This record gives sequence, C-alpha cells and structure tokens, in this order.
Amino acid sequence: MHGGPPFLRLTILSFFLYRLVHGGLSNITVHISGTPLAKPVPKGFTSFSCADNILDILSQATPQGFSPRPSFVALMRLLGGGSNIRLGHWWAPNNSSHNNFPDYPMANATSLARVAAALAVFGGSATPLVPPVDLADGALVAATGAAFARWLHPRAAFAGIELANEPDISSFRGNESGYEATLSVWLSALEAAGVPGAVDAPVLAGTQWWPEMPAFLARLGPRLSAFVQHRYGLTACPSHAGPPTTDALLRVVPSWATANDTALLGAIAATGLPFLIGEGNTVSCNGSAGVSDVFASALYAMDASLSALGANITAFKWHGVGDESDHFFYQPFYYETRRLREPVFDQVHPRPMFLGLWAFSEAAPAGSVPLVVSVETSNTLLRAWALRTQDGAAATRTTIVVLHKDPSAGMVTARIVPVAPCASGAHGTLSRLLAGLDGASARAGSTWANLSFDGTVDGRPVGTRTTESVPCVGGEFLFDVPSLSAAVLVY
Repeated sequence: MHGGPPFLRLTILSFFLYRLVHGGLSNITVHISGTPLAKPVPKGFTSFSCADNILDILSQATPQGFSPRPSFVALMRLLGGGSNIRLGHWWAPNNSSHNNFPDYPMANATSLARVAAALAVFGGSATPLVPPVDLADGALVAATGAAFARWLHPRAAFAGIELANEPDISSFRGNESGYEATLSVWLSALEAAGVPGAVDAPVLAGTQWWPEMPAFLARLGPRLSAFVQHRYGLTACPSHAGPPTTDALLRVVPSWATANDTALLGAIAATGLPFLIGEGNTVSCNGSAGVSDVFASALYAMDASLSALGANITAFKWHGVGDESDHFFYQPFYYETRRLREPVFDQVHPRPMFLGLWAFSEAAPAGSVPLVVSVETSNTLLRAWALRTQDGAAATRTTIVVLHKDPSAGMVTARIVPVAPCASGAHGTLSRLLAGLDGASARAGSTWANLSFDGTVDGRPVGTRTTESVPCVGGEFLFDVPSLSAAVLVY
C-alpha cells in the first residue's frame, strides 16, 4: 500500500487484518450449536476388516500354548477398546484358508478359542464372513454359522455373521432378485439352526442395487442385524483409468447423504437397523503405494470417520489388516506376515493412517454426541466438526475438529464460536495431528499430540504428549491450523 492518506492506509490494513482473523478467504469460522447431528458415538466405532492370517495377529504362540498378541492389544486399547474384527475368508468348518498364507482350519474350537481370548482383552467382538461355495446350500451356511456361534457367543465375542461378500459384483453379479431369494434360504437355515443374533447384509460393493434397497429392506430388514456396505475414497482397480494420487485423496469429501443416498439412508433408518461400513479404506483393490501408506491417509481417516458419524453409521471397518504387507498398502498397521508364527516375534508397524484413527478416537470417544455446526469458509478443503461429551455427572466438554487438507493454502486461522460465549480467562486444550517433513507424502515423522510410532514396534507410541492452551478472547477461540494437519480443541 503506497500513497494515500495515513488514516486510509491504516483503515485498509485494519480491514485486511480483521478478514485474516475473522473468516478471511483462506480461513474458517465454526459456529457451534447445541443441536445433536446424530446419535451418540457407539463403542468400537473404529473397527477392522481382516484377512486370513488375522488369527496369528490376534494371538501368538507361547510355551504354554497361545496368548493375545501384546502389540495388537496395545493398538486396540489406543482406540478405546471394543473394536469389531471382521474375520475375512473364514469358511466352513474344517475348511482352510485359500490365500498364500499358512493354512489352518478356521471354524473350529481351537482357533475360535484363540480369537475369543484375544478379543476379551480389549472388549472386542468378531463378525465372521461366510461366503458359501455352493450358493444354494443353506445347510452349509447353517453349519458354518453354528460353529462360530458355538465358540464365540458364550464368550461374548460373537457379533453375528456376514453373508456373501459384495454379491452385487461377485456371487450374483447384479442379480438382485436371485440374491434376495438365496439370502432367504440362508436366513431360514440359520434361524432353524438356532444361531443367536441375525445376519449382516447385503454387503454391497457399489451402488447398482440401491434403487431396489428400500424394497429389499422392507421385506428382509426385520430378519437382519445390520445393513452393510463397502466404501472407498478412490480406486486402483484395473478397470479404472489413471493411478490414484495424494492430491486426489485429499480432495475426496466422504459422504453418505448425497442426493443418490437419501432414499437408502431413509430406508435404513425406517428399519432401525445399524448401518455399518463393513469394509472401507483410502483406495480399493489393495491400496496404492505413496497414497494409502502416507500422511494423506491420516487426514482421510479422520475425514471419513467424522463424516460417517453424521450419517449415523455405527462402525467403520478399515480393510486389509493381515494381508501381505508388501502388496497391500492400505493397512493401518502391518506385520511381516511370514514371521507371525515365530514364538518370539511381535513387531507391528503402524502407518500414518493409524495416527489419524487414533486422533479420531480421542476426539470422538464412545458416548459423545455429534453436533450441528455452521462452517464459514471459501475453501472446501477446510473441514470442521463438533462433539459434546459428558464427563461424569455434571461436567460437559465440547470438542472441535478442524481439518486443513489444502497443500497450497498455507497457515489458516480457525475461529470457534461456541453456542454460548466462553468466559474471559477460560482456556481450551489444543492437540495437533501433524505431517512429517514430506507433508502429504510423509511415511515417517508424523505425530499426534507430539506422539509417534517412529522407532517403536510394540504398539506403544513414543514421545511426550504435548498440547497447547488456547485462551478465550471475546467469547471465542482463535488458533492457527497449518497446511496438511488436523487441530482438535477441547473446552
């Protein structure tokens, strides 16, 4: 600003400073309401969809037999406990795994006792996936379901079974009426066998059947335990052109309430069924190196999880745990699968995504209530949510999460306007999810509240937890949010 009277130069400067602090073009203002957006966060919301060798991840060999694997338990406890483990590819009794991992019988007393013992340590549960080889064989489904229930249900580790993985693109290939007829046979067989609980279905991969889903739910909803679909941010499947990128992942806005989804969400709500993401992640078809295994995935994990809460989704199962680590890049944490049966081996490698899941779990603990917020920003890559948590009989705290996913915007200012002005002299506590030196592409150096998993393999983070004190000024909270980070304010 050159030229002009001094008072004019001062006025222009004051205007730009005001815009910088109070909702400028690159900043974000978040107005908090006291109105609930969705139901309280369920315990175990952050859960996992697993592959064949999850048995050896859940528990390890010891001189006395088997015991829960300490590193896995440590990670589950960081997430608040209660996680559901989707047991992928656990087929009929006396069958064995079908991939290139060590074979072992799955649905039998020894294996399931190991599962139940491990889950009990962190209050978890199991949902076996049962994809029957013979689609018309209800007896096979009943025998498999009964085997799981016999060993898991008495130990409070049985959450039901999931039937037919992605029938819309695999088993039934778009034949919805054939799927519904076969599912009815399976349900009748399970009900006749007295298997406790019901079935999670229809486990859709895409949207092909969504026009039929409201009618499907009206007919079969009362016989189901949950509605399940799969959802990924991007895809690396061969039929799709172009490789995924970190920039594309940062620009994904997860949603379960678009115009195309409204009828489905209404139909699910009408049945009263829980709505689960039975399998989800950053990039489908095994993930993508340099996208799924870097810091961009941590921001996606927070974004997808918080967005799912607003649609009353009751669990988000992150896919890939237990797959071959060299070829599956979307695992939140991985083990060297070939060494899992070594008696003294227990080395886990959390990826940046796990930091995002951990940060989410601390920001949205079980029982907290998502709140309606009004967000003012011109940048769609700045995102915000609020939750209310009851601590004890009287104390209530509010948590604000601000995501800055724009690599080109630089530092921005977040202005938080509480539903009632905060008192002068009050302070909030701010924790940050920060990228390593390589930003969105960082594989190492990223932190949550100054804690990381760099240099540790036992499932326990290293470092000294560090937070910031944010004062209330004029009834509001102001704080900076660096590019490619998340800020979590609690007051």
